[in-house]
Amino acid sequence: MAGQTSSQPSDCSGSQANTIYTRSERFFKRDNGWFYTTRENVDMGPFDDKAEAQMALVYFIERTQWPDQKQLRAYINSNKRA
Repeated sequence: MAGQTSSQPSDCSGSQANTIYTRSERFFKRDNGWFYTTRENVDMGPFDDKAEAQMALVYFIERTQWPDQKQLRAYINSNKRA
C-alpha cells in the first residue's frame, strides 16, 4: 500500500486533481500514537503502531462502502415496515 502514487486521483464526485498523492500520507505519527486520515480529512486514532492504524483503515473502508442494489432494497423495505 505504501509508496503507490497517482498523478490524477479522483474524489467521490469524480473530479480530478493535479496533485501527486502518496498512499503513505494517510498515516502519520504524533506524540500519543499513530493516526490515519480519511478522504473527508478526519484524523482517526491514536493507535499503538502504524500496522494497527493500517488495519483500522482497512476495517473502516470495508464498512463504509455503498450498498449493492439488494442491500439497498432490503434496507428501504425494512424501514417502510417500521
